Amino acid sequence: MKTGDIILCAGNSRMSDGIRAYQHVFCRDVCDEAHRLSHIAAVGLSNPPTIYETTTYNKWCDKAGAQENPAQDFLDNYDGDVWLRELKIPLIWKELITYRNATYLSAKLPYENGIPGKLELLLAGIEWNWFAPIAKKFQTKNPHCSERIANVMKAVGMLPTNTRTNKLPPCEWWGDGRVDELTIMCGVKFGKPVQYNRLTKTFA
Repeated sequence: MKTGDIILCAGNSRMSDGIRAYQHVFCRDVCDEAHRLSHIAAVGLSNPPTIYETTTYNKWCDKAGAQENPAQDFLDNYDGDVWLRELKIPLIWKELITYRNATYLSAKLPYENGIPGKLELLLAGIEWNWFAPIAKKFQTKNPHCSERIANVMKAVGMLPTNTRTNKLPPCEWWGDGRVDELTIMCGVKFGKPVQYNRLTKTFA
């Protein structure tokens, strides 16, 4: 694992079920595998590897909001399936510094999961399927999981500067979705999802 790799997750919580239900209604142009996803994270440090994410609350480490934890601790404790999408062109030194600064500065910031966050997602879904200009203007202060990762990628130039980072739900990160369309525009390419094997503790 290296800085910039994407972590895809399919959780078993009620909140994960709600995210999948939302995606089935509003994200109709993605594959069945993509619809399984409910959470997005990223690799922060490469050696030793860490996982950067934002979530409601991780009981195993007693942290909420934006956080960074040892990769193996995350993989051992995440309740659900996990995949890795490898960044094919490693970040150069200057990009690494920008990426790390973006993750460090956002540490401990809250996760958006209240009524405003649900309204934001609802308006995004309406905009994708019907013309609704109001959806373009509404964005909450505290990002949800995939929005936080997209903000970091945008800061380092892995996404176009005009990317609306709150319009990229988990299902769009599987492959051949909106995220791939945007990153390719910046010369960034990710590999296919590789699932984590809990028995061998490897991605294979």
